[in-house]
Amino acid sequence: QASARDDSGVSFLIASLCPQGLVSMFVQCCCAETAQEQLIELKPEFAYGDAGPSVANCDEKSAVIPSKEEPAAAEPIPVPETMQAETFDVEIERGPGSIFGIDLSAAGKVCMVNDVTGESLIGAWNKAAAEDKKVKKYDRLVAINDSAPDKGKDVLELLKASSGKVVAKFRRPLMNKATIKKDGAALGLSLKDGPTFLLVLSVDDGTVKEFNAGVSQEKSLRASDRILSVNGVTGTGQKLMEQVQSAGKSVELEWACWGS
Repeated sequence: QASARDDSGVSFLIASLCPQGLVSMFVQCCCAETAQEQLIELKPEFAYGDAGPSVANCDEKSAVIPSKEEPAAAEPIPVPETMQAETFDVEIERGPGSIFGIDLSAAGKVCMVNDVTGESLIGAWNKAAAEDKKVKKYDRLVAINDSAPDKGKDVLELLKASSGKVVAKFRRPLMNKATIKKDGAALGLSLKDGPTFLLVLSVDDGTVKEFNAGVSQEKSLRASDRILSVNGVTGTGQKLMEQVQSAGKSVELEWACWGS
């Protein structure tokens, strides 16, 4: 992991996940692609013209992101009225000195909103927009000016490089909850702890894969999904990881996904 601050006072956190830093839950091994997964975070104060985050070199000592301080109180996790992920556009004008005001984390296919600040481009949009067009926590940034890369970090790079009129497309999350049986068997999950979630790196042979076989794709737990609570507990990624590791015969998971 590397942290830095540029001349404009923008701080950012970068991590590259090496095999030594992979937290694999009851999985014997992981594929090479999974072992090199990256979790990149762009802070709300990122301003026009700032260099922004870049990927750090991977080594044993820098492989794992330390969890942030635990929130004072757990926020309620939103539950959508539909099982179809809804998308909407946000139109902003980005000029010198302007800040986006959104905390983003990108890994796998997903670039997710962790938080939104008030005095910013997105904050101003939210004040004027209808409720169903406001950018919210757990929304996924999927495209910038009609360009929709397959990887979350590439969407983040497009946002960083954008100027003038910017049209950002967001997708609302689908929230799923399920109790997965363990009974001594492997869950088959490879996980990475994020600020307030667990990133699903892969789903291999185990009880989660068996669960997925019995439900629709929208209700399955897949790579790039974010686990937000474990056995009703929310908090830092480290705290969630501890809950998974200490679970008994079953574990209740609540996660966000965004469709294909």
